[in-house]
Amino acid sequence: VVHEWYAEGLGPETLFLGASMTKSVLAHLVGRAVSEGALALTDEVINLVPELSGTGYDGTCVTDVLTMTTGVEWVEDYRDPDSLASRLLGCFATGGDSRAQLREVGAGVAPGIRFNYCTADSQVLDWVRARATGRPYREDVARLWQDLGCGSDAAVAVDGTGVAMAGGGLAATARDWARIALLAVDG
Repeated sequence: VVHEWYAEGLGPETLFLGASMTKSVLAHLVGRAVSEGALALTDEVINLVPELSGTGYDGTCVTDVLTMTTGVEWVEDYRDPDSLASRLLGCFATGGDSRAQLREVGAGVAPGIRFNYCTADSQVLDWVRARATGRPYREDVARLWQDLGCGSDAAVAVDGTGVAMAGGGLAATARDWARIALLAVDG
């Protein structure tokens, strides 16, 4: 650390919500699952999570959810409280079932054609990762934290069924977020 400064009331042990930076942590967890041989980028989503059969995730593979090129019908707009994006996020505030919301995601365009920022894709990606490895998000994050030498415990938002918000609900100290950033830079 060369320089560190915090606003009044905040400090080195303050946990900062990573929001979409949480997706970078998820990408590392998926990379680990691939390197361990538990998951392949060509694996079909439906083969690992049959509960999503008949949704927009039919015909998608791990690469599609990892790169947000699933083609699902999704608008990442939280201004409309009735939108699927708002309802998905709401599960983590009200104790709902986020995976039930994922089963409502419809098809849009064919997979692999276009990028569309989609937190639902990240949630599906973590569901796929968990099924392939047999490990919940919190367990794999704890392993990553240990490997990186993170100095403080992180906190993870969960829905009413205990599913982690792998697409945006991780909170960690600034120093531990910097460790994640260095991992991305250094590999």
